[in-house]
Amino acid sequence: MKYEIVIKGHFNKNWNSWFEGMKISPLPDGETQISGNIKDQSQLHGIINRIRDLGILLVKVEKKDK
Repeated sequence: MKYEIVIKGHFNKNWNSWFEGMKISPLPDGETQISGNIKDQSQLHGIINRIRDLGILLVKVEKKDK
């Protein structure tokens, strides 16, 4: 399943490994989009927990149709 996660702010691309190879794209409005395939709910929750642990504001989580 493909997901799009949007967070507030921009961050260092060195954090790619924190997000299991997902694509990280800065958006012009000061937010960052994290997108890619997530195999199951457990992996999705792991990514959301990492965002929380980093103290980053979660803006949106959206499942995308293939």
